[in-house]
Amino acid sequence: MKFILSLVTLLFSGMLMADEPTAVTVSLQTPHPGFGLEIERVVQKDGELHVLAKVIAPDPDMMYAMVISEVSDTVHVDAPAGKINAYVYNRTWSWDDDRVTALDNAADFNEKTDGGEAVKIKRPGKDK
Repeated sequence: MKFILSLVTLLFSGMLMADEPTAVTVSLQTPHPGFGLEIERVVQKDGELHVLAKVIAPDPDMMYAMVISEVSDTVHVDAPAGKINAYVYNRTWSWDDDRVTALDNAADFNEKTDGGEAVKIKRPGKDK
């Protein structure tokens, strides 16, 4: 009887966990803290999540300390956790960040994820 109760508890808790969204975060180093980052799309392909984020240009009327900074964005998706491949576009500096792949534009992301399935993204605190 204990075995059956344990098995039912395990299965039930597993079903509850399956409905938990997966947090997806993309981080990037920038030349100064005026830049931003926004995740635009997530595509599931070949068991991996491919994430496209746009670098948001700084306000040209503001002054920023020229110090390498870190920006990030997080969304939740209803997809299994696994390998995440992060891509960014709209970057205006030349150095690389090993955590992301720089693209010339958003259309390049479409080529890389052709045949994949779009995943709905939810922003913490904004979508329910």
